[in-house]
Amino acid sequence: SISVETISYILLCPFRLRPLLVIVVVVVGSSMDLKKVVKIVPLKLYPSQLDDVKKGINDNLKGKLMIYSTEYKGVPISYSKVQLTSPKAVIHEDSPIIHAYAKVTFMVFRPKIGDVLEGEVNKVTVDHVGVVILGRFNASISRKDLPSGYVFREDLGAYVLDDVDTLNIKVGSKVKVVVKTIEASHGVIDLISTLY
Repeated sequence: SISVETISYILLCPFRLRPLLVIVVVVVGSSMDLKKVVKIVPLKLYPSQLDDVKKGINDNLKGKLMIYSTEYKGVPISYSKVQLTSPKAVIHEDSPIIHAYAKVTFMVFRPKIGDVLEGEVNKVTVDHVGVVILGRFNASISRKDLPSGYVFREDLGAYVLDDVDTLNIKVGSKVKVVVKTIEASHGVIDLISTLY
């Protein structure tokens, strides 16, 4: 069966005076991919960030989180092990922006077609069921992709199996879905799914 574990650990980041608490969500028993990806990342520091360079670097990296990226083949959800690749930065011509590069380890959510994921129903309509995966990612199940026998009951705001109230798919229900298609638009992914 699929369960979600939250693991907390302390990172010692060279750009912070204090350790950084990082919480990583691991899905146990799932075919879902959470991958560590090491990348060399360009950083842009503005003059206003020079008072606190560590914060400026972290702001740059936070801007890469929770956005689908073809470069990462998924959605970076956290980062660690930030190391500048050079002790020097560059200012190009008359631009006030300071350019540097850092080697960073990202934890990337990489769902694949066929993955079985667990989530919570957050929307039920006559046309589809909306599911949130890991509290963050949208999955949708079209009415035609529900198993036969499920009927939408508007009075309950739920899909009911053969009109039996005990097997409802309603807001708050925990369900397992199988990823059928992955769509990405403007950095947001939608997992078109079927019920497991």
